[in-house]
Amino acid sequence: MKKLLLIALCGVFVFGSVNAQQRSLRNRGTQPKAKMEQMKKAPMMAEEQTNEEYLAYCSEDVSNVGVYEGENSVASYFPADVVKRLAGNKLVGIATQILDENATDLSVWVARSLDEEPFIKVDVADGFPIDQPIRIDFPEAYELGEEGLYIGYTLTCNNWETACIACDWTDRNNGLYYKAPDSAWEDWSHSWNGSLYVLGITEGDKMFANEDVVILNATSNRAYTSNYSEHNLNIYNYGKSPIESIDVDYTINGETVSVNIPFDWAVYQFESTGIVMNIETPATEGRYDMTYKIAKVNGNANADNGADSRSAYVVCVEEGFPRMVLVEQTENTWDEWSSVSNLAMKELNANYADKAIAVAVHQMFLGWGKSELCCDSYEPFSTIVGEPYAEFINRKYLDYAFETYYDEYDPQPAFRLGRTINLLNGSATEGKIELKATYADDAQTEIQFESQSTFAYNSEVEVPYSVAYILVEEEVSGYTMLNRYNYDFMLEELFWGDTYEMDYYWETTPPELKALGDVPYESTDIPYLNVARGIYDCFGVEGSLAGSIVKDEVKTHNYTVAVPETVADKSKLYAVAILLDAYNGEVINAVRCDIADYVGVESVADNAVNIYAEGGKVVVNAQDAVAEVYSLNGSKLAEASVEGQAVMEVDDAMVIVRVVSGSDVTVKRVLVK
Repeated sequence: MKKLLLIALCGVFVFGSVNAQQRSLRNRGTQPKAKMEQMKKAPMMAEEQTNEEYLAYCSEDVSNVGVYEGENSVASYFPADVVKRLAGNKLVGIATQILDENATDLSVWVARSLDEEPFIKVDVADGFPIDQPIRIDFPEAYELGEEGLYIGYTLTCNNWETACIACDWTDRNNGLYYKAPDSAWEDWSHSWNGSLYVLGITEGDKMFANEDVVILNATSNRAYTSNYSEHNLNIYNYGKSPIESIDVDYTINGETVSVNIPFDWAVYQFESTGIVMNIETPATEGRYDMTYKIAKVNGNANADNGADSRSAYVVCVEEGFPRMVLVEQTENTWDEWSSVSNLAMKELNANYADKAIAVAVHQMFLGWGKSELCCDSYEPFSTIVGEPYAEFINRKYLDYAFETYYDEYDPQPAFRLGRTINLLNGSATEGKIELKATYADDAQTEIQFESQSTFAYNSEVEVPYSVAYILVEEEVSGYTMLNRYNYDFMLEELFWGDTYEMDYYWETTPPELKALGDVPYESTDIPYLNVARGIYDCFGVEGSLAGSIVKDEVKTHNYTVAVPETVADKSKLYAVAILLDAYNGEVINAVRCDIADYVGVESVADNAVNIYAEGGKVVVNAQDAVAEVYSLNGSKLAEASVEGQAVMEVDDAMVIVRVVSGSDVTVKRVLVK
């Protein structure tokens, strides 16, 4: 016998100082109003059913969210990996709860995309119950397959202070989407609004298992031999039972070990979390593959769903190279803490200049879709940003690098990134990289990078690393920088005029941040620091390292690029090279250097590889090498062995030429015609 607990409104939208600063999650001036009243209702039970299962993103704590006057729409997205567990069941209806008696014109619907018309839509007659669960059955059932679904409702709010959306306080993936009147859909699933209280009702034989936990990803790690390494697993709970403990079986070097991991708090259905495991590493240096599998959940066997195991590896070295930490500060489309990031960069450069390299990547400059400050490619950064590995890799983002709220009961240094870097300074790393960057012509239109990588262990496998280059300008002026630590802005937008809360916050704000209080909200007087002008990835067809790993052997990579037109001052340019783990994009090591002036042909006379275009053909001069020509989308166009010279005819106007000679790799973009 199966029961579903339909949770009624708890009405806990916190207005205390701890969460006040979170109200800046949406653009200035667009926050909907939220109700202030505290309301509690007793939970209500659904009718008992033996063949019903539910698609839901709900927990025990449900809060009301204010919306605008007019037509509002909300939806939850249930991805394919959730829906396919119920494939074959019939979607027969929707259960939800409306919180305000002023709401009218309610309709519930199901769609495959928020931009398409719903394929199921039911208008609900006015006079529906308020503040209690409502069930709306569909005229015709829909058979679930393996596609993701948006389940939502649309209604009209006749009072601008209404609160017609119920959501929980957790941060569920894809849990809440919202559409204000005459506006586009917004993704609120990773905001403090939590997840929408809306349930898809299905009938059939398929049910969610009680214990069904999968590993989303597993991190690899580095360690000295005969030591312990810290490994992270990111897991997701598809099962009905809240996770209280799991048993993980991991295998390394042919030996399987079982570990029981208790949880300090329960992880509910459709929630994810990370766990940490300390694993004893082998005593012999090398690279060891690892596998992980969740064997039990809460002492019971985990569901056999084919996705509960993952692989990773650990690298053991007797003596690691010093690690340089690459720190990236990004800006996204809706929240630019530019001034705080700049202040953190100054602290970083002052305290850790010999241990860290800071780079600012303005992916969507000022949130308007303009990318003036960077080239078209943001690799390798954007391949990692937003992916599960991002929380584990050795790269720390500078957004919110200062404490935005100072807790008098648990005081911490404001510059928390510094504590992280101190921990990383002692980390072992298996590889190091060195870099030279030189203008390739007297007019300074091209730059030639040459990096040399070495490793501290041997391996017969093809080298699982690559390199990437970043062209950075020290300062960029003249652009409007948003300063959300301007006192007036904070009082108006973050605290909504609540001077008591604002004064308490300001009194406990670290002095480094108080310096920004008098700086205007919009300022052109503060230059952006360490701005990435070009990011040149060497993945895929530009695979930058070749051959097996031989301890202390030098692997050379050359790469020639055009200087981006966005560069404002070539005298303030410098280059960065990063050594990457091609397995997951983790930064292994980094280095920076100035760009040397062009000194003539003599300086490159010993370079055995020469690549150029002539008469619509690609010409490669080299000895004992293999040349490959690729299109810009990665398709191989031509390949030739080179003993002196090879000439290859291609149809594309712009191509990538990759020449491998022993452990040296030379890559160049060539304009053919």
